[in-house]
Amino acid sequence: MQRIAFLRSADIQRADPYIHGIAPALAQLGAEARLFHTHGDCSPDLFPGTSERLDPAATPDEFVARVRAWGADAAVAISLPDENALRDAVVKTNWKPSASAPS
Repeated sequence: MQRIAFLRSADIQRADPYIHGIAPALAQLGAEARLFHTHGDCSPDLFPGTSERLDPAATPDEFVARVRAWGADAAVAISLPDENALRDAVVKTNWKPSASAPS
């Protein structure tokens, strides 16, 4: 199974209704999704996967460590133009799947 990490700083509700459009693609891929976010709450009705909340002051390295620990095969930044968009882009750029990541 492929694991895809989604990175978000603002409340996931701000990405609605677009975020629900990924559910069919995830199902078709047989992929598992996890949202790594810093603000707001996230329940199954808000995101088609699991979620993990990080401290709002989390650094890119802390995000990368959590994404790696989960064993993601890919990372997607769901960023609005805000103060955290650059951090989310840096996480995606610096993250590389490890050879031991589950598939």
